[in-house]
Amino acid sequence: MTGRASGGFHDDFGREMTFARKLAETGLHDYAELQASLMRSAFPEHSPAIELLLSRIYAAAGQKKKALRALENVPADSEHYRQACLAAADVARDDNERKRALAAYFSRVAHVPGEAQALAEYKAAVLQYTRILEREDNHEEAGRIIDRLRRIDSLPVAERRLYTALWLRCKLGAGEAALARRHNDKPARKAISDTIAELDALLLLPDYAAALAYGEIARGHRLLGDTETAMGILRSASRFLADSERQHSDSVPDAESPFRSALLQIAECRIAQASAQLQAGADADAEQLYIKATGKLLKAAEGKNLDQTTRALSRIADVTALLEERFDRTVTFATGRARAVKVKTADALHRTQQYDRALTAYMDIITAAPHTRGVLSVIARAAECMFFLGHHHEAAALCDYVADLYPDDGKSHAALFRLGARMWQHKRSGKAAAGVGDLAAYLFERFAAAAPNHPKVAKALFAVAEHHYTVAVGDKPEDDAKAQADTTTPIGSNPQSVKTHLQQAESMYRRVLAAAPASPIAATASQRLGWICRILGRDTDAAMHFRMACDAMQDKNDPAYFQIRFLAAYHAAEAGQFVVAAEGYEDLAATLQKALSAGAGYDENERLNTSLHQCLTYLALCYDRWARDADARDGIPAKDARDARAEQAPNSDTMRQRAIDTLVRALEQYPNHSDLTPVNLEQLGNLYLEMGEMTAAMAQFEALGSRFPDNAAARRSLFRLVRQHIESGHWDHVGSLLAKQQTGFRGFTDTQLRFVSGTIHGATGAPLVAPELALRVHDALQQRMQSSSWTVSDADPIVALSTLYRRAQCHVAADRRAEAAPLFAAVTAGYDRDADSVRTVAVQGMYRQSLYHLGRIYAESGRRDDAIASFNQLLTHINADNAPHLYYLTVLESAKAMTTSHHLAEQKQAVSRFLQIIHFASTEEPSIRPVVEEAYRHCAPLLASIGQGDKAATLARAYKNTFPASIPDREIP
Repeated sequence: MTGRASGGFHDDFGREMTFARKLAETGLHDYAELQASLMRSAFPEHSPAIELLLSRIYAAAGQKKKALRALENVPADSEHYRQACLAAADVARDDNERKRALAAYFSRVAHVPGEAQALAEYKAAVLQYTRILEREDNHEEAGRIIDRLRRIDSLPVAERRLYTALWLRCKLGAGEAALARRHNDKPARKAISDTIAELDALLLLPDYAAALAYGEIARGHRLLGDTETAMGILRSASRFLADSERQHSDSVPDAESPFRSALLQIAECRIAQASAQLQAGADADAEQLYIKATGKLLKAAEGKNLDQTTRALSRIADVTALLEERFDRTVTFATGRARAVKVKTADALHRTQQYDRALTAYMDIITAAPHTRGVLSVIARAAECMFFLGHHHEAAALCDYVADLYPDDGKSHAALFRLGARMWQHKRSGKAAAGVGDLAAYLFERFAAAAPNHPKVAKALFAVAEHHYTVAVGDKPEDDAKAQADTTTPIGSNPQSVKTHLQQAESMYRRVLAAAPASPIAATASQRLGWICRILGRDTDAAMHFRMACDAMQDKNDPAYFQIRFLAAYHAAEAGQFVVAAEGYEDLAATLQKALSAGAGYDENERLNTSLHQCLTYLALCYDRWARDADARDGIPAKDARDARAEQAPNSDTMRQRAIDTLVRALEQYPNHSDLTPVNLEQLGNLYLEMGEMTAAMAQFEALGSRFPDNAAARRSLFRLVRQHIESGHWDHVGSLLAKQQTGFRGFTDTQLRFVSGTIHGATGAPLVAPELALRVHDALQQRMQSSSWTVSDADPIVALSTLYRRAQCHVAADRRAEAAPLFAAVTAGYDRDADSVRTVAVQGMYRQSLYHLGRIYAESGRRDDAIASFNQLLTHINADNAPHLYYLTVLESAKAMTTSHHLAEQKQAVSRFLQIIHFASTEEPSIRPVVEEAYRHCAPLLASIGQGDKAATLARAYKNTFPASIPDREIP
């Protein structure tokens, strides 16, 4: 209904206003409010007119407070301010508010308007303001107000006569007030006589004004004490008054009924006569006169005019109290009729949305006779008044009382349902106070328990189910976006509470299906059951209920129908019912393809194409999962009919081929869908891998990475590509893929980046990829570990030490030893600090290598003491048995560092270390033989330099004998 507004305002403001008014006139208040709210943002320059429209919408919906708030937003300088004042008077809750609104209106109207519509509004305001002033006994002000209308020369004669009659009534009221203040006030009596004379002049024409005049003339004579004349006038005019009311009551709705007014005057005359008889001591005659007066008052109270009815009922109460006091007994005459009139009066107040006054009237009736016939309806309507006044709990308690008082009465059942429906509608509006939904659900449940065979039981149960469902998943059950989330556990801040509400909703929906299996709400109930089972992770039940919903849905072209069919197949697959799921997907794909072939509009085709693409994607996934299931079930006997059916299906390779064919079809039909095409390319690549078709798989992954580089599927496929090339030993391809990553390898998860970092070293001795590129990988992992996003384990020292070590290796391989030194030092410090938690063979190896590289770097940079200390620390962790090559290499490097010392003791220590290598290291080991040769070449010169030439010569001869194949330039000098 609000499509025009929400889609953009292509029409002018006037047309949109007309559209909103039409919505309100047809009772679609929620949609009218939405339309007006959308217009607020679209037409801010017309804000006053829109606020005025909103107030009228709220007033029509019975939301008086909101209507008044909207009217307060109309500024006083707006051209709509006068109408806003009149609207405020219409929705005012009492005479005081109404009077203030009308006073504001008249303050803006200096002269009687000439334009027809403005004049009509002005006349309505005058009549309303006059009645309020009369009720306040401010007759003089009321006369001045109404006098403005009778002076309008352009009005028809009949209308001017009517306003003259009302003006004279105000004058008569002023004389009555003056006479009441001073009983024998001659000016007041003269004013009344003059007014009677003016009223007599109105009797010349037999119109509505004359009818009003008769009642006022009688009133004037009564005030002057001439009750007989007053009654004679009214009796003689009785037929004319009745005919006049029948002819003119519809055309003059704002005026009082002349006939009822005459009855009131007759009753007042009877009361005056009765009072005179009481003063004379004729009690019996007085009682009869009072009874006759009461009869007239009851007839007068049966009219539609609330003011007349109220006055009549008030006088009845006065007469009853007087008689009871005078005769010391309870007066029961005409009680039934009086009560009926009170009920009609309260109903009229209820009908005119004066809920506070209506509630007071209803409660008076209930209090006076709580067990009288018909009180049930009165209590029910009183509960509705409480609801409209915002007293929701009190209203529910009153309906509950009705149900307890009359458990088998259909009216009490209807009251429960009606109030529950009002509360539910209020709750669905999204503006209800907390707890209204619970009250509505309680009333509906009470109704269902009290009247289990009632035709509306299914609706009541459905509303209860909707309440629990919305508590669990949100305030708008028609929008299942929350339920569509891939969640298998209850959602919300309190999962157990949500689960409880979902279970209660499920129970109620099942009762709805049992109570009305063929009703229109059965389809919705089945859908809701499907969503509930989906949220609770019960895929088998979800698939069943979604299939039931499809069968129950009437419109097979509704987009929701295709969605529900899709969900039925989806959950069948999730439940392992692959045969059923595949059949469902295939059938849905055929239906969608047929609908597309039939032709449709652009938007419809786009929706159908998206649905078909999604269906093909999940059909391929179903085939793939079916194949995996077949692999897992190979050799396991069938347990039930479904398993047996699955065993009869084609083998897993055939199912994977079907999945491939389905994906190829989807990619051919929809090659560029931003969301589904990347998923299809990834899935197709994975299937080719499982089928052993490496080339085809790599082609899909590469296409995915080049066409959709920012997609999550592309990032997943990148890792698959890198890992596959690593496992195949294609290091050039690994390097080229990694080189394309420019932003911290965002395509890899923490775990994936950890794997890549641990696989490609880029170090000396393992140049799998370029050291610079490997360093980028290790640096990225190090940065992640230092950030709050690290997900492996901030407390995992093994990962941290490994990353530091590999980074240092990359610097060494790139001949950047200065950058490598602090990294190696960090590895050794971390190992010493966390030795207990990192004591693994791999970490020990990294620790030893770090000490060795540190020693070499310190030695090369001239830090002899640091180098010797590092080598000595390493020698405390290794020996010639557990690490012979590294041990002798470390001994060699430490001795070489000592040779640069100026202290003879250190030089001799260096000699002893060289000799240790020469005498104990095995020259038969290829990795150790160069170390021994290096020891010979450094030891002999060192012996000669410290004055031990003979030993140096002996060592030189031993070198030539041990390494006869050495080239001449490697001879010891």
